[in-house]
Amino acid sequence: MQKSVCDLKLRWLSSLEKIPPYAGKIPEAHLQDEVLRGEKYHLQLLFQSQRMHNRKAQLTVLSPLADLITVRDVEYVPVSFSGYCKCDSDVLSSSGGIFPDRLTPLQDNCTRVVIRQTRTLWITVHVPADLPAGDYPIRIQFKVYPDDCDESGLTQKIETFLSGEFHLKVLDAVLPPERLKVTQWFHCDSLADFYHCPVWSEEHWQIIARFMKNAAEHGMNMILTPILTLPLNVFPGTHRTISQLVEISCRKGKYQFDFSRLERFVRLAQSCGIRGFEIGHFFTQWGAAFAATAEIDGQIQFGWKCAGNAPEYRSFLQQLLQALTGKLNQLGIAGQTVFHCSDEPGLKHIPSYRDAIEFMKRNLPGFRIIDAINSAKVFQASGMDTPVPLTTDLSKFSALKLPERWTYYCCAPTTRAPNRFIHFPSSRNRIFGVLLWKYGMDAFLHWGFNFYYEALSRFLIDPMRDSTCDRFYPPGDAFLVYPGKDGKPEDSIRHEVFLEALQDFRALDLLATLTSKADVHRKLIQWCGRLTMLQYPRGSRNVRMLRRKINQAIISALKTGKKL
Repeated sequence: MQKSVCDLKLRWLSSLEKIPPYAGKIPEAHLQDEVLRGEKYHLQLLFQSQRMHNRKAQLTVLSPLADLITVRDVEYVPVSFSGYCKCDSDVLSSSGGIFPDRLTPLQDNCTRVVIRQTRTLWITVHVPADLPAGDYPIRIQFKVYPDDCDESGLTQKIETFLSGEFHLKVLDAVLPPERLKVTQWFHCDSLADFYHCPVWSEEHWQIIARFMKNAAEHGMNMILTPILTLPLNVFPGTHRTISQLVEISCRKGKYQFDFSRLERFVRLAQSCGIRGFEIGHFFTQWGAAFAATAEIDGQIQFGWKCAGNAPEYRSFLQQLLQALTGKLNQLGIAGQTVFHCSDEPGLKHIPSYRDAIEFMKRNLPGFRIIDAINSAKVFQASGMDTPVPLTTDLSKFSALKLPERWTYYCCAPTTRAPNRFIHFPSSRNRIFGVLLWKYGMDAFLHWGFNFYYEALSRFLIDPMRDSTCDRFYPPGDAFLVYPGKDGKPEDSIRHEVFLEALQDFRALDLLATLTSKADVHRKLIQWCGRLTMLQYPRGSRNVRMLRRKINQAIISALKTGKKL
């Protein structure tokens, strides 16, 4: 570790390290790495002092890439609940604590040196696709000012420190576009409630735009679209804040639908780079027993007081689906749209779920219906076409002929499998991109991009203090971004590392175009041995070395004369 006589220790670390605020053992320095063009590269700079008390430090990036680099503070968040499933040994802690996760923008390019506290900066290098290949050094200068209590200025002086050089090698290959479909459920009502603005007000739309842009920049290319208020994570007999995109009126049993808000939502998403749309569920979770809630002529109708197969609801839904499919075709997005019926039906729900699926298929010709389903028997008995099983249940569906292969994880699995909880090491997050590619996945779904409620939406939580939805979900499961000031999202370490995982997937796609899928599978076995959702490379160094081998194989294939 570099040590100045004035006591500011600095060390470059990889993005896969999570450093506690009072770290004992510090990981080995990370001094060089490589990246493809068109990729975002992340690393960290640790700083630590035994004598500087809460002193402001102004930062300057010294690098030919300075204009492409952003620097943020890594902030610590409390975790008092690690989930209801027992942890395995590959966790930072199973008993709670303070963990690094939230990434906050610098104010005037300044951070704080806190006495005896280990802190890190999060460095993002935005590597454009046309950046010339080569070696690029990066250094960070700290200009440390006297602390606020040193009024005389006699005992402290402005001190300047310089990190060692980190060398980023930009390789002469371009990361291909994202092929994997990625949706992480986007909760519009959560934004309105957290920021105390009316649903679909101009302020709400502006906040949605900021969060939507952030999602797209991190690889999300499909978005949950609430035609009706989502019947998800709700206490029986209640409903979430009304946030349906369609305005509905009724005259003598005939419904009229205004899709103006839907059109605005679609065009906004497309302007952010999102190309797919995932129509929210029309029936309650776990078997479609009840109807979704609808606001009609300003009145709350259906919901828990109405069975999912009630004639009045089916009549309403039939008219809605007919009008909606026409609008989707008019907007030119019918081919990029999927529908949900009911989330996570089980064996005991087969009759009600099958009935709901049959109804939706009759009224949605040509459209795909997808739902989280972990039983092949439920899937086959229901007649729906595209199940979304948990990562650890994929083997149940591997022999089935499916139009697309989807998977998801959420509050489970937790033992041995990859996931991205706050108390998990980042290596268990990053390896997931390689596993998705190895398993031949077409799409990935997660339920929590920005859910800021208690588990059943009975009240708001403060994500900066409660990452578990009032001690219900594992930490961080409900959200990837924090609701920052002025309606702006703040990223998490988990969000950025998941982007790295998606970039690994794209790098494997590139290698497969240069060689073949079969050759890449052989290489993965050579590099990793047995590679499954429960057995994979562990630890920061091993996961980083795997990506380096992928990069080296790409460059080697390019040198043999293969052209993109």
